[in-house]
Amino acid sequence: GTAAGIIDPNGASDLSVELAAKGPPVVLSLGAAAQPVTVAITGATARAFGGGKAPIIDIGASLVSVVAGGTRVDDLVAEIHSDGFDIQDRSGPVTIKLIAGGLNTDVATLAPLVTGRVTADLAGSVSKDEIVVDQGTLRSDALNASVTSKVTLADLA
Repeated sequence: GTAAGIIDPNGASDLSVELAAKGPPVVLSLGAAAQPVTVAITGATARAFGGGKAPIIDIGASLVSVVAGGTRVDDLVAEIHSDGFDIQDRSGPVTIKLIAGGLNTDVATLAPLVTGRVTADLAGSVSKDEIVVDQGTLRSDALNASVTSKVTLADLA
């Protein structure tokens, strides 16, 4: 991995971080032992630049797979962007783009909808209390859907 730049909460920041697996992907197991989420990562990048208290943030990741319960996502590329993310308050506008080469699930009602390549484009906001998707699209070979949502982090309602 490499990192270069400066973070100045009272001025301008420009920090870039790049991580890459030299051989096989890095495998992480997250969450509780009863319901782990296993992630195999080949690389990740992050950049924060602009005003120190609320910089522009770009994050990218390439994952070989993500496995949670009976669902597996393969060849996932993720991009997250914010035009001004308040780091101290952990809040701000966010856009997310996800592209999966394939998604397999044991959820019978969902399985026919996620055949082939699956993409998600989401725009909304994040705060300490909630995640809001104001506008989003989900697409696959069998699905072309619009989505809006609000998740309260205290109880995941």
